[in-house]
Amino acid sequence: MADTYFISFVIREDATYSERYEGLMEDLRALSPTIWWSETTSFIILQSDLSIDYIVGIVEQHIDAKKDIAVIGKTEYKTMRVCGAYEDEDIFNLVPFAKKA
Repeated sequence: MADTYFISFVIREDATYSERYEGLMEDLRALSPTIWWSETTSFIILQSDLSIDYIVGIVEQHIDAKKDIAVIGKTEYKTMRVCGAYEDEDIFNLVPFAKKA
């Protein structure tokens, strides 16, 4: 059975913004071609049989770790990864099961 994931991200504006954003959205939608939700900006929910670490790898292919941020988690389990250029470490206090990707 597929797990439900949420992915929240910030891609900073620069010359490659569109390429990074569109590539990320395309690859995330390909993980779950029939059931996903992305009505809000930079947030997507999808179902996939793939592991969280695999999905993190896809996200990391599209973000610039020096300036972009992403949070990937499962809705049914206490599993979450944070990657990229986050500065505020409070996320790890607020969500004790969150891990650095």
